[in-house]
Amino acid sequence: MKNMLLNEKGSLVIAVIVAVFAALSGLSISFLAYRDTFALVLQMESTQQTHFLRSEADRASRYSQYLEDDQGKNISREVWVPALNQSGSRHKTLYSLETKIEEGDIVAPDGFTRIASKRIITNSKSSRRSIYLTNSRASIVRKRAIKQIKKELAASFFYFTDTDESPNADGGVDASHVYFYPPDVLEGRVHSNSAIRIKANGGSYPIFLGMVTTGEEFEWFNPSSPNYDIFEGGYAEHFGKYDFSATADEVRAFGIRPFGDENSSQFDLIYTKIDGSTITSKQAQIISWRDTLEVFGPQYPYVQNTVIGHNIITMKDTVWFEGPTLTLSGAQSIFVPKKLWIQGTVSGNQTWGCADTIFITGDLLLSNTPMGESPFNPETGEIANTSDLLGIVSEQQVIIKYKHRDPFEGDVVKSPNCNDIFIYAAICALGNGDGDPHKDGIFTFEYQHPHSSTEHIYYQDSLYTWIDLHRYKLPLSPFDDPLSWPGDVDWPWYNPVYPEANINPVFRGNINLWGSIMQIRRGFVARSGNDPYNHTNGLWDLQNHKYGDGGHGRTGYDKNYHFDIRFEYMQPINYPELKRDGGHPYVGVSWQLVTAPEP
Repeated sequence: MKNMLLNEKGSLVIAVIVAVFAALSGLSISFLAYRDTFALVLQMESTQQTHFLRSEADRASRYSQYLEDDQGKNISREVWVPALNQSGSRHKTLYSLETKIEEGDIVAPDGFTRIASKRIITNSKSSRRSIYLTNSRASIVRKRAIKQIKKELAASFFYFTDTDESPNADGGVDASHVYFYPPDVLEGRVHSNSAIRIKANGGSYPIFLGMVTTGEEFEWFNPSSPNYDIFEGGYAEHFGKYDFSATADEVRAFGIRPFGDENSSQFDLIYTKIDGSTITSKQAQIISWRDTLEVFGPQYPYVQNTVIGHNIITMKDTVWFEGPTLTLSGAQSIFVPKKLWIQGTVSGNQTWGCADTIFITGDLLLSNTPMGESPFNPETGEIANTSDLLGIVSEQQVIIKYKHRDPFEGDVVKSPNCNDIFIYAAICALGNGDGDPHKDGIFTFEYQHPHSSTEHIYYQDSLYTWIDLHRYKLPLSPFDDPLSWPGDVDWPWYNPVYPEANINPVFRGNINLWGSIMQIRRGFVARSGNDPYNHTNGLWDLQNHKYGDGGHGRTGYDKNYHFDIRFEYMQPINYPELKRDGGHPYVGVSWQLVTAPEP
């Protein structure tokens, strides 16, 4: 070695050997660097394609809301992205994206009903181009994803309001505010186009198990600091607003009309009792006349010495007639042109739409679900009742009736709703009050401010009727004494079974609901009796929503509400539809990567 190093020719050989090794080492390092860079590029392309697949699926979902249920569409686009996302890079990648929207094949929980859905299939591929090369080089990375989406159903909202304020909103901010507060537990999707107000109590909050969205913001009370942990199913503010018709368009278009229409019907009220698929009915005309009653003072009828005034009043009577008997076959909607009283047990898929207010006179049950049990297994979600659905759609309001005189049983007073009520239905109240919050669509209860009145009396072998109207003077004009009628005596016929001496019970138990509620504004289902808006110095003025004194105590119902998870995939026939941004909104069901097709 020493001789070789001392020899000129030997040194040259060594130099050549070293140069060769250096060149080989450089090539090896360059190859390793190129391999790592190429692997990084492929990894970036794979990641980028995954992001594009998701974004294209979302874009197609929004596009789908403007397509008919059975309509498809092909969408394609190309996107250039600098290599490694560096804006100054001399290398760029072209991503080619092809999306196909086609009719979906999602089946409802009954196992055979095909629901409105779409399947979005997106293919992605990429090719790279350098400023040093004129041709693109195709990448080996190809991907495909399939997203299933379904139409967002109005009944799929467990709790929906357009304006989450009370009917007393014309009384100022305090009167308008309604809250979610403990012990409220809301099981399904909740949305309001307006702000949603949440109030704590001693550190406890309401709990939301499903997604909660608002077109505005959440407002927090007691304390005012947010606690987003209560939204177990997620939440979003400024989510956007849903649009809907103020009329039951689908029922009007496709429902049967056994009771005529608004112009042809000679009746003012329809009473239906449902027994499976058979419906019996009564129809009523409400007649009225003017009458003058002498006023004798608070000792009437025991003291009748002097007439101290006269009450000129409008008397009313309800005259009942036999209505049609119906037998429904298959899924069917029914349109009623006038006020509707309804109760019973439903078989099959029924929706009752009404041009006026719907009064629930008794339990609304399902044939294949025992009263008090769920139509699905709450723990597993397994559907127990795949056949029975009920929709209640009013173009005004939906009201749980107090007591009523039942024409099917000789006008005897019935009070089935005064000790709990069971409702298995999707409830929708669409009323547009044209600026009057008291006339907006709400779900609520009748006779919210009960007071006692004097019932008819037998005295000295004679029957004396309308006792209080002979005792007290009704204020007939603004010039009369507005307090001439006692604040603790019921106003005539405010109670639907007036006169009634003992209001019992004042509190009426639970609303046991399995279903969903959609209303224009939040209706009351319980009242404290202390609301200053509705009770002003004992004044009675029904037109301005004043109901005597507030000494009646708490009335109405506690809430035992459960979302019917069947409504996530199916809803009662001809139930209203929602729109968003002018189209029918869709929501995602699943998204998955699948094997991409061969090039």
